[in-house]
Amino acid sequence: MNPSNVSVLLSVLAFLGTIALVGLLAVLALWWAARGDGRRARLAAMGALGAGIAYAAVLAVASLTSREQLIPAGGEKYFCELDCHLAYKVVAVAPALDQAGDSRLWAVTVQTRFDETTISERRPRDAPLTPSPRQIRLRAGTGSRVPALTPAEVAAAGIADTGTPIDQALRPAESYRTTVWFRLPAGESPTVLLLEDDVEVSRVLIGNERSPMHAKVVLALPGPAVVG
Repeated sequence: MNPSNVSVLLSVLAFLGTIALVGLLAVLALWWAARGDGRRARLAAMGALGAGIAYAAVLAVASLTSREQLIPAGGEKYFCELDCHLAYKVVAVAPALDQAGDSRLWAVTVQTRFDETTISERRPRDAPLTPSPRQIRLRAGTGSRVPALTPAEVAAAGIADTGTPIDQALRPAESYRTTVWFRLPAGESPTVLLLEDDVEVSRVLIGNERSPMHAKVVLALPGPAVVG
């Protein structure tokens, strides 16, 4: 198994194991309290609280000791889907005009690739994969984080072609490109792309960049209108 697959699996198992332990101890506390055994009920309740605090402490330490990582322009950011990996990179960045002549629009083209070398032994080699939801934002020069335009906002700006949807299923070794649109504040230019999981449970997984206070892994952008 790929080492990064192992780290993600361990993170998930740690979360699920803690939830199971806290739940079991809470049930035991209620059971013993109902039977009038206050000492055991208190011990079980304290154990449940301690397990929760211990997990939260490890989560906080992992976040506070993390450092932002910058992937150079043209480099790929990997996302683990437990038994395989998807790789993302920015291949083009360009300013654009909308129907009103607004020059604050930016088009960022992202390539999604199913890395066939990361498939686990258990996964069929030709099985398609639907990517997990992704959150995409641009960081501007002032540090502000700008979300991607919604489909309705893209249509209102008179933009027709955005490439393949970023959540399109793909098979091993396949890839596609998606153009994501942003409207930056006047006078600002994009600096890096933030591409993250958009799954709520990732916020409480140890080592995940979406967990509270955790540093990000960001993608550097090629020069405007330059294709990688």
